[in-house]
Amino acid sequence: RLYDAEHDRAQQLQRGLLPQIVPPLPALTAAARYQPASGQAEVGGDWYDTIPLSAGRIALVIGDVMGHGLSEAITMGRLRASVATIAGMDYPPNELLAHINDVASGFEDDRYATCLYAIYDSTTGTCSMASAGHPPPAVVYPDGSVWYPNISPGLPLGVAQQPYENTDFELPDGSMLIFYTDGLLESRDGDM
Repeated sequence: RLYDAEHDRAQQLQRGLLPQIVPPLPALTAAARYQPASGQAEVGGDWYDTIPLSAGRIALVIGDVMGHGLSEAITMGRLRASVATIAGMDYPPNELLAHINDVASGFEDDRYATCLYAIYDSTTGTCSMASAGHPPPAVVYPDGSVWYPNISPGLPLGVAQQPYENTDFELPDGSMLIFYTDGLLESRDGDM
């Protein structure tokens, strides 16, 4: 019973740290689905967010703290809050990740996280993104074709001080930009 009670508290903490609703945004329609891992290791450090910026721009972020457990959920909350705070300073994606890497490097425990941060500019239809070891998004065009941007992944947050690279591309009206964590691609039976 003690394990079940602790597990329930950890799940409530993790769900409480994730956005409860995806806010309506003027330039795009956002949707999110969080599906925890199966089995006993349901609590982890996956997070996502949409952050309205100035001049019709929107920040889109997804991250994954490596491991499962209460500590990873707490680290996720700290990183999510840091991203939301630093995003308001209008840094380009590569610079934002460098600042978040500084934050993650300062954590007293050795927690590493992947993160994909993008800025969509609705006035130009362009997207700029950078990755800290996170899988690239899928871009689904209005005709149904799918493209995976060639993004330089960089090292995960908290591993080392390093520069991150921006990747810029156009997103035609009616396109879908799909972010996901490696849990969608991995299985216990094989490698990604």
